[in-house]
Amino acid sequence: RFAGTGVLGASYTDGRAALEGSFGTPYGIAVDAAGAVYVADDDCAIRRIGSDGAMRLYAGLPGLCANPPDGSVPKDARFGRLRGLTFDAAGNLFATDISYHKVWRIGADGVVRTFAGTGLPGTSTGALPAFQTPLNTPLSVAVAADNTVYIADSGNNRILRIGADNRSINY
Repeated sequence: RFAGTGVLGASYTDGRAALEGSFGTPYGIAVDAAGAVYVADDDCAIRRIGSDGAMRLYAGLPGLCANPPDGSVPKDARFGRLRGLTFDAAGNLFATDISYHKVWRIGADGVVRTFAGTGLPGTSTGALPAFQTPLNTPLSVAVAADNTVYIADSGNNRILRIGADNRSINY
């Protein structure tokens, strides 16, 4: 066991040893360049487990779900139900949100922005800017070495590719 008590819905205390920490229902996991582990939780938060073994809130607030405005700082942002996580080479964290049908980008600069999705479920067939591309239940996200972002747009049964021009291409 690396983190969590194994008890669903146990109360969360920031800074507690990871083995004593709690989750709503953990889904996505990503590791940053320094080796810290990030966990996307169904309780609308992202937790970070550092080299000291402590679990701390990185973004969102457990149990307080909402659609954050672009420009929020991670700890003030309120997310929906989070699933997939990944980092790009620059240290930006991407998180999929099935409640608001978005992929969030938490920049290395500490700012939360919509990367893809409009906030409402939908689909499109053209190459639109990523933030104008409707998604439907995005479950997973990955970033290639060339910074191309791939999104598993599960409700639309497709994989999207977002290139350097920040336009979506359906696969």
